[in-house]
Amino acid sequence: MLSTTQQGLSRTVHYSGAYNSEATARQPRDWSAPVLPTVPRHTELRGYSFALYIPRVTTPCHRGAVAGMCVLAVTIALGQAPRREPPSQPLLPDPPYAYEDTSLPSHFTATDGPDSVGTTDNTPVSNPTTNAGATLGRILFYDTRLSANDTVSCGSCHLQQHGFSDPRRFSVGFDGRSTQRHAMSLTNARYYARGRFFWDERSTSLEAQVLEPIQDPIEMGLSLDVMREKLARVPFYRPLFERAFGTSEITVDRVSRALAQFVRALVSAGAPYDRARAAGRPGSTAFNARLPAPARLGHQLFVTAPNPGIRGAGCSRCHVGDAQISLSPRNIGLDPDGTGDAGANDGRFKAPSLRNVAVRAPYMHDGRFGSLREVIEHYDRSVEPSQFLDMTLLDRRLAVTGGPIQPVRLKLTDREIDGLVAFLRTLTDDGFLSDPRFSDPFPRR
Repeated sequence: MLSTTQQGLSRTVHYSGAYNSEATARQPRDWSAPVLPTVPRHTELRGYSFALYIPRVTTPCHRGAVAGMCVLAVTIALGQAPRREPPSQPLLPDPPYAYEDTSLPSHFTATDGPDSVGTTDNTPVSNPTTNAGATLGRILFYDTRLSANDTVSCGSCHLQQHGFSDPRRFSVGFDGRSTQRHAMSLTNARYYARGRFFWDERSTSLEAQVLEPIQDPIEMGLSLDVMREKLARVPFYRPLFERAFGTSEITVDRVSRALAQFVRALVSAGAPYDRARAAGRPGSTAFNARLPAPARLGHQLFVTAPNPGIRGAGCSRCHVGDAQISLSPRNIGLDPDGTGDAGANDGRFKAPSLRNVAVRAPYMHDGRFGSLREVIEHYDRSVEPSQFLDMTLLDRRLAVTGGPIQPVRLKLTDREIDGLVAFLRTLTDDGFLSDPRFSDPFPRR
């Protein structure tokens, strides 16, 4: 335990920039002298960074006293501060893992209908997923060298056990600052026909998207030129680039393509839902026999649109097909008009696939909902009226008669909400969440 004095002097906060001489600010001769509010002073020692809270005082003091106390405080904190060291060599299997499509179920590969998963594949002809390319992408995804101070990687904010999302409402970047939006799940990112990425769809392709967090001043803070130079100095990368692209040249374009290949390989298709789907089409006797009763009720509500005299939630109108993917950004009435995040204009946001949604709390672009029940209760009774509200959420009876814009109220019972949660849990793919092909290849440090 730190003493009261030590607690007032030193609290490890986050990585800062270069050495700041203000860490040796003045200390009072008499500790009973009047003390003003503390102010954080940032310093860095041998790859560690600390925020030292130094009391401002109204009397003269000796620099030697504060220097001694700072050394004591830093010494105490050294054992807790994260190291800023690049990772060691990755551990790779021989033969390499397979990432090319070899075992996807037929309901993912079929292209026989407008809601077929296969028709939404955004893989470009110029960048097909290969075993060598996705292997390289996996290493890049988990390599903290892609951040300015070697502290975070893509995998720091997109965690496999959480469906490649972040259990924190907002992710923490390389220097300790928080992002402005929740980290979107990467599960089944391959299946989105529009091929645009981020909550607001600002990236026109996955190849463009994977480079943005690297350059972002909050997330990873590294310029692409410096990234390329850093990777070129790492001996194990050149043979990996050669296997993936034919030569050992390391370029920004190749980094982009390799990362995109790995992300597109993150296909989740082994959940209880998929085992039921393999037995029969959704709603069939064979399909229903594979689901427990609460999940069967939830599935029925999920695929049934609400209408007078008909119980339904209508979720599948926006989360379509066997991968439960969205087709375009939508305004779902999170905030009144003119307030909140504008998203892709007018409060519209892209939604990720619902696969593994039960392990991906919190939810929405800002992580405002902490549980699936809260999400369902929003759609049930809390959708905000908006002139941009998605048509599927409007009360059609009022719309037809020219009445005011009002969201439909589902009036779900507790049993029905529980059923929807139970169905959403059948989308959890435990094999995917622990698949070594998608795990961190660097030994734990």
